[in-house]
Amino acid sequence: MGQLDHIDAFIGENICDGHLPIQYTERDNRVFVDRASQHNETLFRSWERFHIDQFHNYQNVFFVPFFDIGTGFGINSYDFESDIRLPWKEHELKTNGGNGVIYRLLMHPSHHNFKETRSSDGSIYFAVKEVDAVDRLSYKQELKALERSGAYVKQEKHLIKLLFTYQYRGRLYLVFEWADGNLMEFWQNPLVHLEPSLTREKWAIEQCWGIANAIALIHGLSRLQKSERCSMSESERDAYSSWGRHGDIKPNNILWFSSYGDDRNLLVVSDLGLTRYHSAATKSLVSRIDGCTPTYRAPEFDLHEPITPTYDVWSLGCVYIEFFTWYVEGMEGFMEFEDARTNDYYEFEDVCLPEVLEDNYFVILQAESAGRRWRHARLKSSVTEWLDRLRRNRRCTTAISEFLDIIEQKMLVIDAKDRSHMDTITSEIAGVYEKLR
Repeated sequence: MGQLDHIDAFIGENICDGHLPIQYTERDNRVFVDRASQHNETLFRSWERFHIDQFHNYQNVFFVPFFDIGTGFGINSYDFESDIRLPWKEHELKTNGGNGVIYRLLMHPSHHNFKETRSSDGSIYFAVKEVDAVDRLSYKQELKALERSGAYVKQEKHLIKLLFTYQYRGRLYLVFEWADGNLMEFWQNPLVHLEPSLTREKWAIEQCWGIANAIALIHGLSRLQKSERCSMSESERDAYSSWGRHGDIKPNNILWFSSYGDDRNLLVVSDLGLTRYHSAATKSLVSRIDGCTPTYRAPEFDLHEPITPTYDVWSLGCVYIEFFTWYVEGMEGFMEFEDARTNDYYEFEDVCLPEVLEDNYFVILQAESAGRRWRHARLKSSVTEWLDRLRRNRRCTTAISEFLDIIEQKMLVIDAKDRSHMDTITSEIAGVYEKLR
């Protein structure tokens, strides 16, 4: 611009980089509002309009935002003008599917203060989830779930952490830590070897325990949450919307960090896009779920019964069986178990056959008595038989056998009212883990 003499004017007005970018007011381009929402009518008073316009255009070339990440309990949100330059060194599309558009982001290290996880080359990558502006309801629902769990997330490393959000060029973005993959990709990784040992057994059960604790937190059943409710009056407890449900627990929604601080192969519950929170008065009145993965859905979904947090308990039980199938028999066993469930429809004459055979964990049966017809569910025989097969495997230790008992007796229970809640599950798994210490 050739206007170095004006630098003294900025200093005199106490305007620094933290006040940029500035925006004209509607009534006069010599009057502006800075980033702190302060009006200024004097800085540009002696400038020619051409130079004012130049400054306004050039400031966006040089103003590159800084992202304050994880220094407080709140989640920072940024709203950028379309001509702002963002400090992205790499911005690579990774997935584009039902869970949204996901990018892997490498930010210039001078423009953020996040220090937690690093890749093998020392870089810090972020996962950026893009939400179309027309889908603001989904964005708000996921953000609400993340913010609600965020009050406790520093205490629970097995639950995904939302780092910050931003809006840019009509799009909404959620930013998380970048993981090395999801649980399914971890199972399929040829570099992962799990020969039987006490150390690996402890790792497996500890990760499953951590996942259960994360879901208990979403359900409002962590020790801290229960303690908080104990100090409330009955009316306060009824209105307190701390009862959540994840709604889509599956291997693809459990992230894998090969290295995370002092942890190796850490598993973290993610994708809270279907998570909903309710008060004590409404948590049992939910009649449907907005979306789910067919394999891991609970029987109440098909029976059109109320959807409660124990829906997640069923889904997690399915994931746990697959986890220990992989642990005991590897991916060959995993695929064999999947085939066994897919072909398990012909044991009962009154089975309701779906149009396409599924690898889910239950069948729907048609019953009739005294002229009345109804539908009910049964656990697939292939699931019970598979649990017995795992117990007979030489790699199945006493601890794993006890864990399989928890799955069969407390999680894969057809009637949701008889299914255990997540705080019971976490307590049971803790008991198994403690015996290994």
